[in-house]
Amino acid sequence: MPVNNDRLDQLAQMLTIVDQDIAEIRDREPTESSKRNIVRTIFASIEGLTSAVKSFILFYHENQLHSFDNGTVAILLEHSYHLDPHGVVRSKPYYAPLLAHIRFTFSLFARIHNVEFTVTMLDDDTHALSEAIRVRNRLMHPKSPRDLSVAASDLRVVISAFLWFRAEFNRLLELTRREGYGVTLDGRILRPDDARTPNAKAIRGASD
Repeated sequence: MPVNNDRLDQLAQMLTIVDQDIAEIRDREPTESSKRNIVRTIFASIEGLTSAVKSFILFYHENQLHSFDNGTVAILLEHSYHLDPHGVVRSKPYYAPLLAHIRFTFSLFARIHNVEFTVTMLDDDTHALSEAIRVRNRLMHPKSPRDLSVAASDLRVVISAFLWFRAEFNRLLELTRREGYGVTLDGRILRPDDARTPNAKAIRGASD
């Protein structure tokens, strides 16, 4: 059995839940509380899904199904290393910017399935993600009550950023299903015709 099926099915289900949350807000007049919650939910989903994919990549590495260099593994583990003044190796957390994190993780996921994938961003996507991160940061680190307010324009860019992420995630899974192949736990090469893949319809969800 392929090692990726259960985890990717869970990722698809998580995306579907967030789709439902967004649809609920669109179907009624949102309150300030619900707008704050949808921003938090969307970013938790983007970051959580990316980290879940990263855990899957580490599973491949740790089970010797695919090998990566030490620098790549350190970034996957979110660690950086340095020498203190006493010559002792110390580690500290390393947190990459969100877009770099997504690009890095998606490209590695494609690599372990022997396909090439590059995250695509149009100018509008870049703007939406940048503005969405600004909104998230303001909510997470408010300096005044005003910082907890979410305007309609704020909500639009956050949802746009999520829809971009969701489309790229779906494109990655579709490419893997169509052209990629992996390795099972017993070392057997898993080709596209053999693989059980996550339900793509569940990922497409509300944007169809």
